[in-house]
Formats: sequence, structure tokens, C-alpha cells
Amino acid sequence: MPYYDYCCEKCGKEFEIFAGINDPRDDVRCEACGGGARRLFDSVVTAKKSGSGGPSSASSCSTCSTRNCSSCG
Repeated sequence: MPYYDYCCEKCGKEFEIFAGINDPRDDVRCEACGGGARRLFDSVVTAKKSGSGGPSSASSCSTCSTRNCSSCG
């Protein structure tokens, strides 16, 4: 299951949730203050390379919401 990054619209705290791809995430609430949260789309996806045994980070600045290459790693 993937992690999804969120930011609270009330207090600004960023947090992540661990949920299945088909799990409902329409009403995510901030873990600190209970305010509504919006999903952040600039998360880095980690996948296992075939045959290497190690993780690989994949990110593309063309799809990054911040278009800030320093955040891509």
C-alpha cells in the first residue's frame, strides 16, 4: 500500500497516511487539529528495481506540482 502526503488547510501541518489505492480518502482530517486536509501531489514514488534488490526513486519535474528540481532528489 502507498503513502499519501497531505497538508492541513487549517494549521498547515504536513502529514502522510498509509492507505490502499482503492480506500476512500475523500474526508482526510489533520491528525493534529482535526481540520480538513488537501493531498500533496509532489511525493516521490519508490519502487524496487528488477534484479537489483534495492529501492529506486522515480520523479519527474514535468509532473511535479512545485517544478522545483531540488525537491526531486
